[in-house]
Amino acid sequence: MKQFKIKQKILPLLTAAVALAAVFAVAGCREEAEKSPERVVIAMQSMPNDLMAAKSRCEKELGTKVIFMPVETGVSANNALETGHADIATVGTAPIAAGISNGINYEVIWIHNIEGENESLVAKKTSGIDSFRDLVGKKVAVPFGSTTHYSLLSGLKMFDVNPKDVKIVDMKPGQIPGAWNRGEIDAAFVWQPTLGMLRDAKTVITGRRLAELGIVTADVCVANREFAEKYPHFLQKFIKLQMDAHDTFEKDPKGAAKDVVNTLNISPDEAINAMSELVWLTDAESLAYLGKGHDKKNLAHTLKETADFLAETGSIKKAADYDTFDKAVNGSYAEAAYEMRKQNR
Repeated sequence: MKQFKIKQKILPLLTAAVALAAVFAVAGCREEAEKSPERVVIAMQSMPNDLMAAKSRCEKELGTKVIFMPVETGVSANNALETGHADIATVGTAPIAAGISNGINYEVIWIHNIEGENESLVAKKTSGIDSFRDLVGKKVAVPFGSTTHYSLLSGLKMFDVNPKDVKIVDMKPGQIPGAWNRGEIDAAFVWQPTLGMLRDAKTVITGRRLAELGIVTADVCVANREFAEKYPHFLQKFIKLQMDAHDTFEKDPKGAAKDVVNTLNISPDEAINAMSELVWLTDAESLAYLGKGHDKKNLAHTLKETADFLAETGSIKKAADYDTFDKAVNGSYAEAAYEMRKQNR
């Protein structure tokens, strides 16, 4: 399977071995006294990622009642976390940047994937749209506050297109196919499985290509901070389960796709194709992205840059400072999960 070549400036290698040892020592002490939660509620979007691939094994391997709460967008996931209806959620980087800036009390604990072909700007074949510049005067649907909304606005800026010259309409993914079929929109920037429902569509640009151009978006896992502090070992096992699912996808795509097939009600071939459109990261790449440091192009920097852009465009009132994002990204659970995997090999 193709591996996404992340540039040095985006994914630095982690070298803090001493710090890692300290983290594992602390995690080991916590594990002795920690009890598992009676149940955990996970707000999950329709993303064929490592979490969805591990879905049916969660309860058995985590030893906890797991409730999956379907949510359609990152904004909905943020609301579920902020109101206490969910403990963990899968959210895109743009909603996360907004959530942290708006004071939602959660931690980023894992990175599922960088966006690839799974998030794309598509247009009708008869629309005459082949680039961002061709969107002038056209009607484009996108879920506001999502990673695709951020990508759309960032792409327009990169190619010197005034967003006011484009008719951008807010639509949830479930609303887009109907509007598309009725001829109410010319283009849409959205993710799978909605992308696959748009007939006679052509791809204008993919999330993978935008990442290569410097507009990086990703799907990450966040946990309520109080829940995370109370159940760190549970989160370590939870992340290990997703790391294991990635390995399974590398070795046995059909086996790894079973939960995606059942969850999205698609064929095995469609599931494997949808999973392959994501940019799956190695453990080392994920840990690097979750690393700390002002001089590193890591997830905290990506979130800060995203928040700055959202504030500049009026999507949020004010972006949080870098230290707030650095504090919100907690790679210790993933580091401990990685060590657990090494010991089990």
